[in-house]
Amino acid sequence: MAEGGAVDLDIQWSDIATLLKTSLRKGDTWYLVDSHWFKQWKKYGWNKLVSWYTLMEGQEPIARKVVEQGMFVKHCKVEVCLTELKLCENGNMNNVVTRRFSKADTIDTIEKEIKIFNIPDEKETRLWNKYMSNMFEPLNKPDSTIQDAGLYQGQVLVIEQKNEDGTWPRGPSTPKSPGASNFSTLPKISPSSLSNNYNNINNRNVKNSNYCLPSYTAYKNYDYSEPGRKN
Repeated sequence: MAEGGAVDLDIQWSDIATLLKTSLRKGDTWYLVDSHWFKQWKKYGWNKLVSWYTLMEGQEPIARKVVEQGMFVKHCKVEVCLTELKLCENGNMNNVVTRRFSKADTIDTIEKEIKIFNIPDEKETRLWNKYMSNMFEPLNKPDSTIQDAGLYQGQVLVIEQKNEDGTWPRGPSTPKSPGASNFSTLPKISPSSLSNNYNNINNRNVKNSNYCLPSYTAYKNYDYSEPGRKN
């Protein structure tokens, strides 16, 4: 239990019930708690649980962002599964590292992460979206999100370092493929199978989340439809 003992269950019920009624807003953070209980908790509700029950030593909370979905009618949804992107260097595309990102993460965030390839922070770099062996698209809007850029599961991103003489190995920052001068303006449609994979909940992470709070058994069995009553 947290210091000072647990707060009365009726007070917990009142606080959490109010927070659970909060509408989803783009950019908000929610936390995964349990796959059979409440699947997601708003950040402020999660913080209350941690203050009441603490975290297990070495346990990392599973935080997820609220993103907008829908082509014509937008609606907010907690992004349970992150997007896997494959990262590599322009000079060695066989060395691929996979990282997971939120659709709310920006191109700038990816570029900083991809510098794990021992690239100095002061080194000027560019990021490219690789579609085929000879087809690349520049990702030159650092504030653009993964969702805005149309990146999908399994996409390969290539980082390029500027030469000492001020030139770029790939030349001008334009799409590189025969007859693809307007390629960057085409809509990007991810395969349905990739979309389905994205929507499948990462069971391993969700199961692990059950153990984030070591002392919440009594709280988990609490009946939220009627204060003071247990299941």
